[in-house]
Amino acid sequence: MNFDAVGDNVRGLLTATRSYVVPRFQRDFSWDENNYKELLNDLLSQITCDDNNGDVIEFKTSQYYLGNMIFLGTKDKTSVEIIDGQQRLTTGTILLAAIRDSLYAASKRKDDLAFSYAETTQNEYLVKKIDGSPQRKLQTTSSYPYFTQTIQGGADSETSMEPSNDEEEALKKSFEFFKKQLSQNKLFSKLNIDKPHVKSKKDELFINTLKAIRDQFLNSEIVEIFVADNNQAHRIFENINSKGKPLSQVDLIKNDIFSKLEINDVGVDYPTQQWKEINLVLSDLDTTFDEFFLHFWKSEYPSDSANGSNLYKKYLIRFKSDDENHISLKKFVKKLQESAKTYANIINPLRDDFKKQETKIVYQSLDAINKFRGVQSRVALLSLFNSGIEVKQKKLNNFLFFLANFHMAAFGTDLKVRSNLTTNKYKSFCQKVNNAKTPEDIQKSMLALEESLLDLINEDDFKKSFVKLVFQKDKARNSMSSYPASYAIKVIADKMDGRQYNDDDYSIEHILDEAGNRKSLSNIGNISVLERKYNDELCNIKPKNFHNNIDYKIDTYNESSYKMIKSVSKGFNEESIPKRAQKLADYFWNEFLKIE
Repeated sequence: MNFDAVGDNVRGLLTATRSYVVPRFQRDFSWDENNYKELLNDLLSQITCDDNNGDVIEFKTSQYYLGNMIFLGTKDKTSVEIIDGQQRLTTGTILLAAIRDSLYAASKRKDDLAFSYAETTQNEYLVKKIDGSPQRKLQTTSSYPYFTQTIQGGADSETSMEPSNDEEEALKKSFEFFKKQLSQNKLFSKLNIDKPHVKSKKDELFINTLKAIRDQFLNSEIVEIFVADNNQAHRIFENINSKGKPLSQVDLIKNDIFSKLEINDVGVDYPTQQWKEINLVLSDLDTTFDEFFLHFWKSEYPSDSANGSNLYKKYLIRFKSDDENHISLKKFVKKLQESAKTYANIINPLRDDFKKQETKIVYQSLDAINKFRGVQSRVALLSLFNSGIEVKQKKLNNFLFFLANFHMAAFGTDLKVRSNLTTNKYKSFCQKVNNAKTPEDIQKSMLALEESLLDLINEDDFKKSFVKLVFQKDKARNSMSSYPASYAIKVIADKMDGRQYNDDDYSIEHILDEAGNRKSLSNIGNISVLERKYNDELCNIKPKNFHNNIDYKIDTYNESSYKMIKSVSKGFNEESIPKRAQKLADYFWNEFLKIE
């Protein structure tokens, strides 16, 4: 393995006549406040203040190791790609830019120290002129032009830009953090500079403090590793633990994919486009790229038993002997791209996508599964929808409806079934679906999963938990605490009326009106469905002494189209609530969870 390892410091790195390019396969800037706060605190802790001369404070820097940095290319090249070190170089660039701006702000004229220090920072370490042409030391395309103009450009930048994507927002947050932390008061406090004899020279001291922080960063020691061969560079990277935020398993996979799938002969970078599209699809969802990728892998290769710590190894085993043109890897990325859209529909179903009456129960069920935090089921659903085998709509509807009801029972009540207990059951389902040849095979897999999941729920325990469900109108909109009760009541009411899905404007009705904090009146045994128009009518005719008296409601209840509310009789009172709750629990179990 041929490579050059050179001991250096950041100053030497940035003053060399070469630029450092963030390649297309690298992850976006991902350091958060904890990361760059730690870096700043580390730098400040290395700086000592010497005031032996009485009225003059001198700053001294000390050794600080910033880690290894790996570059693709030889050290004599004018441009190399960053394999490891992107986050640290990007953060360091932002820190230098913040110091530059603070120095410019502290300058009173163009021939003072602050201005000179700012100019040196800008022209030596951020954008250096080589043979009359500006060379941006760090070059990136993913955050262009925001990073280039607003951060690297500085005072001479013609226009400052506003962030246009998540990465640029993260860059801006880091930039603003450093500028805030580099204020005079904060720095003097952190460096314990509060001496009476230096108060008259605070401005000068502040300027020297900024320079000291700059020099401490520039003097930070690194090991530069230059590797000419791409595969060797990645192998070295995989075996070296450097400072900073470690790459995730998916980051490592992405690096390998992009190093193999290069830009085609006509200049089209399909992998980058596909990756960006996946990020765009997932951007507004309650998930991450890493979570989606792991779920996709589990749905495609359930026998791998992949998890968050072994995913990269599983990937290398799968694709280590790929053909020369990487055909299977291209197909993999294409299917990953297509699956992102399916995944988005699973975890964020949109009502408008399910306008046909026979598919509305699909929307209702997927929506409920997600509200009950059925994250583990996403793997099984992705496998099912990616199978390419169509099952009858009624069979699919029944299966999804069962999953919704299972999740209500397992996670919507206080049964608190451990979600990891479902992992192997969904894994087995994926294996059967992937091996299926006919719709009948898929249907058998569905039934087997239903029976397997029900093994996790004891009938008596479920019913004891069900009767504790509550619905409180004042908390229904902003809290999930009332959702299980409202979901259960609505599906029971639909079943009683022979409907699979109801478009009507449901309203939850407390049979005995809620009063104060009486918990019993919020119990599921005291609620029903009722058309909103009738609910409004009852509010308008409510008598003065309405508590524990439903006589004024009975005529309205009888006008309703719902059997559930029509079955309520005049004799209903507070003692009826637990009895009715038990009947509802029996009904839910027998109709939705019991498999004959």
